[in-house]
Amino acid sequence: MIKFQLWVRSVFGISRSQSTGMLMLLPLSLFLVLAPSFIKQLLDEQVDLEKEKQQLDLLIAQMEVDTTLYDPGPFNYKYKMFDPNHISGQELEMMGVDKGVASNWERYLASGGKFYAVDDIKKVYGLSAETFGRIRDYVKIKVPAKKEMKQQFSEQVPAEERRPAVSTYTQVSKKAIQPFDINKADTMALKQLKGIGSVFSKRILKYRESLGGFVSKDQLKEIWGLNEAVLAQLDTLVYIDQSLSGIRLLAVNEATEQQLARHPYLSNNQAGAIVAYRYQHGKFHQVSDLYHIHRLDSATVAKLAPYLEF
Repeated sequence: MIKFQLWVRSVFGISRSQSTGMLMLLPLSLFLVLAPSFIKQLLDEQVDLEKEKQQLDLLIAQMEVDTTLYDPGPFNYKYKMFDPNHISGQELEMMGVDKGVASNWERYLASGGKFYAVDDIKKVYGLSAETFGRIRDYVKIKVPAKKEMKQQFSEQVPAEERRPAVSTYTQVSKKAIQPFDINKADTMALKQLKGIGSVFSKRILKYRESLGGFVSKDQLKEIWGLNEAVLAQLDTLVYIDQSLSGIRLLAVNEATEQQLARHPYLSNNQAGAIVAYRYQHGKFHQVSDLYHIHRLDSATVAKLAPYLEF
């Protein structure tokens, strides 16, 4: 080793300490050069992943089987006999009725609507044929107490002693409803019509008051909840005085923003736009002046025109 160190010093012309450091560094350098080849030989055998792949496939297959076995399936609806005129939205949902349809059902009952036969349920907005088919066998419409007692009494009386059913009705003639002015009618007059009770009669009068009076029978279609049958009766049995003498007019040049916004045909933004335009350009002189206001479309101006006073 000493001879080799002397040889290194003589060849490279370095000091003793430098030659000592070189001799110590040389084995480390050889290790770093040879280590990758040595490690590669150790790891030369490829790891066989086939067994692990088979185990993973088995695990996935078992998970799929478990999912099939424990799949809860479709919602378990809870059916029961019910009267469609006395049922809550929550009870309807438990029988598989869509939440929105159940809400429409409740609103129909709250507005005074009634179901008189099983097929009447189809009039509920949004009720699908599939849902109707599932619940129709559970519908039982309760017979009013008086009618039920009458039926029971009739069943107890021998057939030969019963009076013909028509005799009850032929003795009493129902008075025909006379046409009436919709702008002068009260709740009693309106409730003469089939399908209009306290709720609808008050709703019609409230809308008439907010408008200032009806100028066309078509405006009755704007009242929420009135079905086609009721609208057909109203179209036949009510009329509007063509003079429109009882219509309450809206002073468009003096009314405040709040007063304008109370009218059903105007929103808060539209009422504000009318006041702002009036402030900037002066008074309105005719209906066509309102067409200059960008927030008022032609349909709104046309509906509003009969109520304006200049």
